Amino acid sequence: MSRSRRIAAALGLVSGAAVAFVLLFPDGWAINRFYVSVYLIGLHTFGIPPSVTPEWYAALGNLLLFIPLTACAAIVWPKVRWWIWPVGVLVLSGTFEVVQSFIGREPSLGDVALNTGGALVGAAVVGIRRARRTSEG
Repeated sequence: MSRSRRIAAALGLVSGAAVAFVLLFPDGWAINRFYVSVYLIGLHTFGIPPSVTPEWYAALGNLLLFIPLTACAAIVWPKVRWWIWPVGVLVLSGTFEVVQSFIGREPSLGDVALNTGGALVGAAVVGIRRARRTSEG
């Protein structure tokens, strides 16, 4: 395994642990309070308009959550077709949402869609990078 794939594997493990922690953390209110804090920082420190609500930050968080994990997986397993990663995240994210309903969190199909969107971005970034490298080489 190449050095870049080993690094991607290590980062993928860290990212996967972070994903599992965030999605399986039983205190949904703590996560909500985090996004409210980010909202207040954005509002008061950076002058982001109040119309950008905490829900927007939560949606962005769900989108960003799977970008690094999917990108790392696509680097580690380069022969897997690009569309497998978003489909895998769709299934994984849906499973996490079902589990959340059993641990006192509110499941959301919107979260599944945003997580899958993040996976699409992660797979696309790696795919574009590979395509550029192939066309240059």
